[in-house]
Amino acid sequence: MRCVTSFSKRMHAPMASILPSPKDVIKEALVVLGGAVLAAYIIGQVPQLRTWMKAQWGGAIPQGDKSAW
Repeated sequence: MRCVTSFSKRMHAPMASILPSPKDVIKEALVVLGGAVLAAYIIGQVPQLRTWMKAQWGGAIPQGDKSAW
């Protein structure tokens, strides 16, 4: 049997209002994933946009490259 204090009872209600439900997390993940797939498709279909994006990232330091520090 689990011992429940009055403090844990009071803390449970606010935490439930802060944390989203698993259904909401899955829904948001699908929206983000769908947006990323749509953006990749659009960028792949517009060569000028792809070229512009490559030019914008031209001077970026590659991840893990410690020689720039």
